Amino acid sequence: QAELARSLGTTDVLVLGLVNGEDLLGVLTLGRCGRGFDDDDVEQLGDVAAAAGLALGAIAAPSLARPCSSRKPAKA
Repeated sequence: QAELARSLGTTDVLVLGLVNGEDLLGVLTLGRCGRGFDDDDVEQLGDVAAAAGLALGAIAAPSLARPCSSRKPAKA
């Protein structure tokens, strides 16, 4: 992915792991043309990757989901 991005004019590439607990679920690859990623960019995009990792982990572990209520819905 990084090589393809560079061939299209990307000057800087940032690759962040999508992690849930100790499991690496994937990677988020970002590219930028012109200016690089500064510390604030990396911090904010790290937060995005962390949230995405948690969301992917929740999708991958449906057994952890709990119902909002144990009551059965009323029959119509």
